[in-house]
Amino acid sequence: MAGQDAPHEERDVREDASLAAGDAQGRERRRRASRRRQAVRIAIGLLVGAALGYGYYRLVGCASGACPLASNPWLATLYGAMLGAAVGAAA
Repeated sequence: MAGQDAPHEERDVREDASLAAGDAQGRERRRRASRRRQAVRIAIGLLVGAALGYGYYRLVGCASGACPLASNPWLATLYGAMLGAAVGAAA
């Protein structure tokens, strides 16, 4: 009787190994999808933040040049982009 059970046990071990390999592939797929979603959120935050930073420069602005953020469109856009990316990464 012991000889008859051995092939059945080997088959169970092989099935368990194939299921474990499938789980690892599924986890890897979910991890990649999660990274992709995170990258998209950061990119959207970056673009929206840059647009809002430039909008701040245009709407609020500082003609005298006394306020460094509002008087330079590059700085306002860069600062907005960094804040947008940080918010996108945290979401």
